[in-house]
Amino acid sequence: MSDAAAQVKEAEAVADHVRHVHARWFACLPDAEAAIAEYEGQRQGHRGRRPRLWRYHAVRYHIVADTRRTRRTRRGRPAKMDPPPMEPGYRLEVEVEA
Repeated sequence: MSDAAAQVKEAEAVADHVRHVHARWFACLPDAEAAIAEYEGQRQGHRGRRPRLWRYHAVRYHIVADTRRTRRTRRGRPAKMDPPPMEPGYRLEVEVEA
């Protein structure tokens, strides 16, 4: 496989990885930091092998404090003046450089 084809294939894998990372939600800061350590290859690899980092891309992670809407606890239609229920937490932002 040529280098150009390998770069295109890795670019698709990085885009898929970024979508996966953006979809995760963390309730506390240590969980988000542990996920960054896992993504950067500081933890053990699959089946005891060394973790494989990206070959053609530089990927950096940042922790962002955020809120998201949660499900209502009660049934029925909410009152007009009730604010939507929100939950604080953390998510990761990914910065990719080819």
